[in-house]
Amino acid sequence: MERRTPNRFPKFGKKITEIPCFAHYNSDYKKVIILDAITKGLGATLWKEQSDAKQKPIAFASRFISDGEKRYA
Repeated sequence: MERRTPNRFPKFGKKITEIPCFAHYNSDYKKVIILDAITKGLGATLWKEQSDAKQKPIAFASRFISDGEKRYA
């Protein structure tokens, strides 16, 4: 069964352009790592939970999966 996720890009695109978007890394606060994978690539975000309980992104990473990696899975 194929899992469908709602298209959140419009909301994400708006949020990432707001200033200030990124937060500075601080080891005193809780961190959250969010990972996602599709047939063509991988994505990850590192978030910091701030003192007001809001989360702000610290870093983003993504890459395409090579043909060899596609065959391995």
